[in-house]
Amino acid sequence: MFAAHLSCILLLAVAGEVQVKKPAANSKPLKDLVADLENPDRAVMIAAVDALESLGPNAKTAVPELIKVIQRDGDPARLAAIEVIGHIGRDAVEAIPILTKVLGHEDFHTQYFSLRALAKIGPESKVALPDIIKLLQSGVAATRKNAATALGDLGPVIGEDGVQALVTALRDKVFTVREQAAMALGRLGEFASASLPELSELARNHALSTRVAAALAIWNISKEIDFVLPVLLEEVAATNHQLDALRALADIGPAAKGAVPRLVPLLRNADAEVQMLAADVLGAIGPDAKAARAELKGLLNHEEKDVRESAAAALKAIGK
Repeated sequence: MFAAHLSCILLLAVAGEVQVKKPAANSKPLKDLVADLENPDRAVMIAAVDALESLGPNAKTAVPELIKVIQRDGDPARLAAIEVIGHIGRDAVEAIPILTKVLGHEDFHTQYFSLRALAKIGPESKVALPDIIKLLQSGVAATRKNAATALGDLGPVIGEDGVQALVTALRDKVFTVREQAAMALGRLGEFASASLPELSELARNHALSTRVAAALAIWNISKEIDFVLPVLLEEVAATNHQLDALRALADIGPAAKGAVPRLVPLLRNADAEVQMLAADVLGAIGPDAKAARAELKGLLNHEEKDVRESAAAALKAIGK
């Protein structure tokens, strides 16, 4: 099915699993570009998606035509039209009703792109909140995860109901749903303060795989480094989630200076990715990571280019 091909192309490109080389955007009129979304020639369709996405908000006059495409149930072009509306963003508010409607579609890919588009349109998508929460509570695991992401992207407009729905999702049986719920709460910042007790419990629970996401969310909400740092350092010591914990420390930056003594030995790790990420964290910490200078200098001749570049960037950030 052509629709299946399209969804795979777009989904894999978003996930970064494959690189889709799109033809260069052209200068066709908007009406013709929208018509090309329904072209059976996949190359023509991808070129039209590329052209419309590159226009972003400037393609807003095409929104009524894109809505017509989405309304045709079963039309292979509907996913492309939804994705383009997401790139138009806030100027596509008139598409909110149809996007909200297709959230109830049985096709997972339609739900996925509609959630993304609603989040990109922004606060005006608040009217879709009950439907998004419903997906978070009763959709398949992948849809629950995507619904959590959308709530975090929408921001404080989701209100207390949205925050509570994400808190409930922290108890989901699927790791990726719990993780995305925690990350979404973190993006909400102080607005999600009511979720701190649940996040703290999750960060303490060694039996689950959500400690890193919960700890980083707590940091983004409350800046409680004295609670967050020990959790992340424990995960750095545990190989299962070591890389995620290092990335979280890099996100925290200078406030993670207490991690320096634990990071320096990782610069001698046998895994090049661990070395690279440890260097990235030390660079994010900055001048307070000066104790790592000698080890970092030793990585400037590393056989892996990424390690050399991370070490050089870290030394520059730390300074003389």
